[in-house]
Amino acid sequence: MWIRGFVGLLIAIVVLSSFQMPLNSKSTIAEHRPIIRWPTNDTLEKYATIYAEPDVINNPYIEPEQNVTITIESRPPYKIESSNEQYQPAAMVNVTNVLWDGTEWYSETDGTIWHKNASGYAAPWYYRESDYKVKVVIWARNGEGGDYNFQPGSRITWWVTVSNCTYDADAGAWVTHYLESARYTFEIGGAWPYKPPETDLFNKNLDASYSPATPNIGDDVEIYIETQPDVPVKIQGASIEGRVEYPNGKSEDIYLGFEPGEGAWPSRNASTRITEYYHTMPDTKCTFRIIAWDPFYHKIYSDWYEYVVSRNGTWKYPSNFTQNIVIKSDPQNVTTTKNPVVDIGREVNITITSMFPDVTIKVAYIYYTITNTWHNVPLKGKNQMIKIKSTECYFVIPGQPQGVNVTFYIRAWDLNNTPITSKNYTYSVKTLPSSVGKTRAIFYIGVIDCKRNTTLPFINITILNESWQCFTQTDYTGYTYPNVTGSKYTPYYLTVGEKYTIIVYLDNNTTVYFSYLLTRDQSGNETLYESVINHTGKPLRVRVFREGNTITCYLNAPKDPPEYARIVQFPDISVGIPMIGTVCILIPIAYYYNLRRKKAEEEEKRVTV
Repeated sequence: MWIRGFVGLLIAIVVLSSFQMPLNSKSTIAEHRPIIRWPTNDTLEKYATIYAEPDVINNPYIEPEQNVTITIESRPPYKIESSNEQYQPAAMVNVTNVLWDGTEWYSETDGTIWHKNASGYAAPWYYRESDYKVKVVIWARNGEGGDYNFQPGSRITWWVTVSNCTYDADAGAWVTHYLESARYTFEIGGAWPYKPPETDLFNKNLDASYSPATPNIGDDVEIYIETQPDVPVKIQGASIEGRVEYPNGKSEDIYLGFEPGEGAWPSRNASTRITEYYHTMPDTKCTFRIIAWDPFYHKIYSDWYEYVVSRNGTWKYPSNFTQNIVIKSDPQNVTTTKNPVVDIGREVNITITSMFPDVTIKVAYIYYTITNTWHNVPLKGKNQMIKIKSTECYFVIPGQPQGVNVTFYIRAWDLNNTPITSKNYTYSVKTLPSSVGKTRAIFYIGVIDCKRNTTLPFINITILNESWQCFTQTDYTGYTYPNVTGSKYTPYYLTVGEKYTIIVYLDNNTTVYFSYLLTRDQSGNETLYESVINHTGKPLRVRVFREGNTITCYLNAPKDPPEYARIVQFPDISVGIPMIGTVCILIPIAYYYNLRRKKAEEEEKRVTV
């Protein structure tokens, strides 16, 4: 009987226990989750601590390659949980950004919020360290070596969303509750820190200058840029674009690149030049602006700059030489007295100086005419004067033999290529008195290359006999005469009736020897020497021909003698008026040679016919 009662009690206990199981089970599961939930209309910061590495909350600036790790640590009893981790993560980061130029990229407006928490691959939304602590990451690049997720220069806005769960007994289900943090912003560096929509971006990022502000003709204009002291970004490149307008109505565009001041890009400074090529005329106007870009090719543009080429450096009085230039000479009397006379062989130094320090003599030439007392065909030429400085030039007229007249004038150009011309200046070389009678005479020696159709200057020549010799050299006209060795402009009159040996040195290894019997009457003509010699390994036909008192050594001479090629004689300065006998040199003119050559060519044609 008691056994039945015991069994019945067990059955009753089991039945009662079976009815209590759902309630006990529900109570046990509910104890896993906090009954207290955070309000959905509150901010996360009331229930959790948020911090970042690097600290973009308090120092809102990072370099382009830096990842940002954000840690969320909730305060108990608020665990960070979700009822469905696969589709509703317990924590995630939300990111939007505005590009350097102000363009929205990731945006709440179009729903393109960035949430990715892995470097380009499927990965968890967050990284859990405990029930109360998780981390999310804002990745700099999309995978290792991939593209930037956010371009340098972007303005980033971010916030985190975190959830916890409570059990709804009435619904018999777990409910997820979400809270969002406040919005935080930071800048990604690497680009110009001053950017749109700010104004005056160029001057805030860079300092620019150019010099000179008002260039003269022929000046270069140097343009220099440098990052401002508070700008941590270097210049990746720069250029200028502009236009040059000339006073003659013409114009041209200019595009010039900069050179990095640190030797390579990127650089904190750079420079370029608008060269003198564009500054050849006064009143030329140049307008330009500077374009510079950072390492991520964000371009900034300067204001337009303008300068005008100065009239400095041009003649103050364009038509008057003496109002612009002072001319001086040494000896002084050449330019200060009437009919000046200089010593035999005396060099004449001509110096010109601009009267205005800001007026440059770009170039100057001296034009000269040399004549003598026995022939009216002048020797003319010009030489560029040597520049001492921008406002001063000089030229040395070589010393001349006696009886020569030199006339010269100077033409100078300013930086605008405007010429002005001086008046003519003339001086004569002193003539020495002579006691030469019938026992003394002089002759002249010249060297002509028939193949090149030119006289040969600076040929060494020796004239000698048993009791006397001199060493001389043909001058720049190709002629010389017996003179006092060491003073080639002083003639030496030789004794009539003696035979003289003349040696012409064509080079160190080739010489021409011939003799000449000096007579009082040097009229007529004769061939003194004719032969084919070896010169630099090649045959050279040489003929020495006398015509009056002039002996000419012809190189590459024609085979047939120029029967009708008459050489214009030098005057017989040992006969007639004693003063004429003192003349020491004729300034040989190419006219003589051309005349002889033309007659020789005519004779060759006549003989051929």
